[in-house]
Amino acid sequence: MRGMLTRITRNAFKVLGDLVEEVIFVTKANKSFDLATGLPILDSTETFTMSGVVIEEKRKDNPTLETKIILRMEQFNKTSIVSLDALDTVEVRGEVYKVTHPIENNGYTFTVTLTKALA
Repeated sequence: MRGMLTRITRNAFKVLGDLVEEVIFVTKANKSFDLATGLPILDSTETFTMSGVVIEEKRKDNPTLETKIILRMEQFNKTSIVSLDALDTVEVRGEVYKVTHPIENNGYTFTVTLTKALA
């Protein structure tokens, strides 16, 4: 049953066609540790590209832009990302966002809320 639902989700994203956009997750990787400062040395950047659909965009009063995207869990599971909270930034449509909560996950897709400060 799980395999069937995964295939249905995969096919749904194919049917969405041009609504599916490239979403780039960026995380700074640390491969060493500075014992003098007690901080990790962030010496490389890792990126993970997935397909997603923007399902909502709205401006908040504070002024920020909140964007919700839906992604396939199957793609996420193929990455080495342990948690969305560990990401530094997310790029959608050339704009850079931060991951905020809530993150909704049903096991097949997940919806991520992204925010970005407006100037």
